[in-house]
Amino acid sequence: MIEYAYGNWLAVALLVAFAGTFLFSLLRPRTHREWTTFGVTQAFFVALFAEMFGYPLTVYVASILLGTSLSFGHVEGHLLGVFLGTVTGLGTAFGWVVVMGSSTVLIVTGAFLVQAG
Repeated sequence: MIEYAYGNWLAVALLVAFAGTFLFSLLRPRTHREWTTFGVTQAFFVALFAEMFGYPLTVYVASILLGTSLSFGHVEGHLLGVFLGTVTGLGTAFGWVVVMGSSTVLIVTGAFLVQAG
């Protein structure tokens, strides 16, 4: 039995509500233009969390275009990791470690740049 890493719609709803509350307290929109900016930013968070925890659009579209059924497991859900593991012949776990390690380095570097700015 495959354990799916997606379909956690409760997490999507909670994170969207948290992000919306935080964003509203930060921006406090008053004018029409500010409400428009708030709405666009909130729409980004809805799309982001739906993609992360709900149903990954990339995997859905790739499955249709390739005519195959891609796995929705945690490791196999990272298409770049699957690609790297297949190309190197070292397996999907290797590709997943490379992708997660690279992502962590980029996130930490970005946090330091934001803090320095």
